Amino acid sequence: MDNKYTLAVSELMTAVTTLTGLQVIWKDAGGSAEPSLPRKQCLHCNPFCARVKAAAERIRRCSINDTVTIESLATFRRRPFIHRCHAGADELITPIFFDGVYTGAFFLGPFRRRNAICAYPSCKNEFAGLPEYRPAQVAAAGRILRLLEFAAGQYRQTLAIRQSLEDESCQRLRPALEYMDRHFRQPLTASSAAAACHLSTSRFIHLFKEKFKIGFSEYLLRRRMEEAKLLLTGTEMKIGDVAFRCGFQNQSYFGMVFRRNTGNTPAAYRIHFRCRREP
Repeated sequence: MDNKYTLAVSELMTAVTTLTGLQVIWKDAGGSAEPSLPRKQCLHCNPFCARVKAAAERIRRCSINDTVTIESLATFRRRPFIHRCHAGADELITPIFFDGVYTGAFFLGPFRRRNAICAYPSCKNEFAGLPEYRPAQVAAAGRILRLLEFAAGQYRQTLAIRQSLEDESCQRLRPALEYMDRHFRQPLTASSAAAACHLSTSRFIHLFKEKFKIGFSEYLLRRRMEEAKLLLTGTEMKIGDVAFRCGFQNQSYFGMVFRRNTGNTPAAYRIHFRCRREP
C-alpha cells in the first residue's frame, strides 16, 4: 500500500490516541496489518492484552476474536459498534468495506465498562488498569475513525485502478483518470476525459469499461458520492453546498441520485449516520 497514504492514516490514528488515551490499531480481514504501520498500530500490545496472550489457548481466542468474530459482527451490523472480547474488555470497532465487502477494521481500545468482569483471574490487575469507558470521548473518536473508514475504502478503489494500470494496455487511460480525479467536482463528460488521453469518445468508453469493469459515468458518480458522504457526516456544510462541491449542478438532482444510491435523502443520511454511530 502507498506509504504516503499509510503515513497520513497513521498520523490520524496517533492523533486519536493522543486525544483519548486509547490505542488505535488497523487490521485487514485476515487479521494482518499494513507492514509500514508502527507496531503499536498493528497489534494489541497494552499490558492487559499482553497478559492475556501469555497462554497459547488465549492467543488462539484473540486471533478468532479479531478475525472470525469481528468480521461476522461487522458484516451483519455494517456500522461501528462496541464489542466485548473473550477476556472481558471492550473496544469500538469501525469496520471498513470496499464495494460492499468487509476488508478490515479499526479497533479503538481496549477500555473497561463498570459492569465488565475479567474472564481470567490471572489478568485481573491489568484489567483494573484499563481506561474506563467514557461515552462522549469514544463517540468523538469514532467519528474520526469513520472518516478514516471512508478514506480507506476510497483509497482501495483508487489502488485497484492503479494496479490495473500496471497492465501496459491500460497506460493510455492514466491521463484520463488523473484528469477525472482533479476535476470530478466540475461538469465532466466522457468526451473531455477521452481528450485527456487522446482517444475518441467511443473508444475511451469501451476501453474504460473493459479494463476497469465499471463504466465512466458510474465511476464518476461513485467518486462524487463518496465525497458527498464525507462532507455530510464530517461537516456542517449545507446540503446545497455539498451538492455543488461534489459536482452536482442542483440540490434536487443531488437528492434524487443520493436517495437512489443509499436509500436515504442527504438530510436523513446525515441524521441517521450520527445517531447510529453513537456507541
